[in-house]
Amino acid sequence: MKLNNLYITIMMNKINSLPEELCRIIYDFIPLSTKSYLSKNNFQFYYQRKISELDFNNYKKHDRHIRDIIRNGRETPFSLIIKSSLSIWKKDKVWKWKNKTFPNYLIYVKHLTITYNQTNLRNLINEKIKKDLGINKYKKIRTNNILWSS
Repeated sequence: MKLNNLYITIMMNKINSLPEELCRIIYDFIPLSTKSYLSKNNFQFYYQRKISELDFNNYKKHDRHIRDIIRNGRETPFSLIIKSSLSIWKKDKVWKWKNKTFPNYLIYVKHLTITYNQTNLRNLINEKIKKDLGINKYKKIRTNNILWSS
């Protein structure tokens, strides 16, 4: 890992020593996915394009990605996802995870923020709900405890 960081530092020093006109030409050839890590504006532009291609009606397909974002507490990608998919997540479509049944995907995501102790993401959800939706809180999350007799 240190060798890789050292290599990147050396390459960046070499690129910085080049004339600015040449740096602009090199910058045009850098892939958009790599540019997204250079600044917040690039990230928002690239991620917004990526999100627009995703179909959030199919929850199972993107659940791992969303859980990973919540688990690691990535606030910027989470806010971009919530902006584009909040109206879809609030639909009454039952979601099951670890023997628990949630009334919709939004409540499930909120439960994940509690499970992974991500209060900043939970506050972001609550602000969005108050601002955009104004829906009531659900009181119960059902659990299924199945015991098999031998």
